[in-house]
Amino acid sequence: TVGPNWPNVDVKPPADASREQMDQFLEEHFDGDGEPRLETAKAAWRITDGLGINTIMIQFPAPENWLTDDDENRLKPEHLDDFARYWGSLLTVLKKHGINTPYIELSNEPEGYWNTRIYPDDYNKLAILARKELNERGFEDVGIIGPGLAWLDYEDGGKKWIGALTQEGVDSLAGFSTHTWDDNFDKDAPVQFMATRWQDFIQAIHEKDPTGSKPIFITEFATGATTFNGVSYDGVESHGENRASDSNPFAQRVFEQALLHINQGASVLIIWEAADKPWSHHAWGLATGPKNELRRPAYHALKTLLPHIPENASVIKKIWDDPQVTVAGFSSDDQLVLALANGTDQDLERVLQIQSQSGLRLKSATRFHDGVIKSLDLKHHHENLQLAIPEESTLV
Repeated sequence: TVGPNWPNVDVKPPADASREQMDQFLEEHFDGDGEPRLETAKAAWRITDGLGINTIMIQFPAPENWLTDDDENRLKPEHLDDFARYWGSLLTVLKKHGINTPYIELSNEPEGYWNTRIYPDDYNKLAILARKELNERGFEDVGIIGPGLAWLDYEDGGKKWIGALTQEGVDSLAGFSTHTWDDNFDKDAPVQFMATRWQDFIQAIHEKDPTGSKPIFITEFATGATTFNGVSYDGVESHGENRASDSNPFAQRVFEQALLHINQGASVLIIWEAADKPWSHHAWGLATGPKNELRRPAYHALKTLLPHIPENASVIKKIWDDPQVTVAGFSSDDQLVLALANGTDQDLERVLQIQSQSGLRLKSATRFHDGVIKSLDLKHHHENLQLAIPEESTLV
């Protein structure tokens, strides 16, 4: 998120402003909440550009004078065009300072009242207006992804917001996006619970994009679960030694849900979050400590997989059904990467058969179990791999 926290800015953005007026307003009030927002943004982009990281720019609370004056915080329909103009001006002002982004998400979790609530039909109109505004201002290459919901299937949210998109609304998006906080409602849910939450959401996408031409972005994911195989932990907001996000079962679940989301069709996964925020009491970060010098177990679990997925890899179509082991596969011209996760409290054994015309040569095998990363020497006979997968572990 780039720019001020608008409710804390005394001077409010104008309504029905020209592009020049909106540009000028943002230039003058970008640091309007007393924080060095512009310099912070420039420093952040120097880091992401240096690391080759693509960014998605997002808006949390919209200017409050464009919202309803109640607990709903709904973006008023008469200000949809103002919000679209705001986005065009924001990208224009930032570009002057060397800040560019390939994607934007128009609003954070538009079904909620905690930032800016945007009704489904209004979101469709906003996407169309914003796409037109960006194109006319020379940002045809900046993709809009959305709707960026909090959950896959809370009160049919996916069906409502995706379902409200007209063909012009679908055409305005470069991809679909959502968060996956559904297991916040069921703290001891097994990982299979999340697969059921995908069903209506992915069906709504298939109805709007039957050829699957648009990628699916998971712009926030981890797990809201705090009980694993009957063992309960405190929530991420706690400050004790029994916090879920500091545990190995939490790390295993994050890894396993990443595989599940990929099998369901997600192309981009963004973990929530890279590091604990100094202004937040919630300990979601992969990194923690006074200077973020410490790494939580989820960091180590994901590290066994993410760096090893080949560039431009394809996801292998899932043709297996194992109720205990989650598997995802990635293939390129000469590489195959398989990731497995056993979230049960049982040690399991599996035989994995791989059909290959050129023969199988095992390059490496790495396990994450009980907080320890270990390289393995797997036995294989021709195209069969014999696998021992301990309880609450991962294998790549």
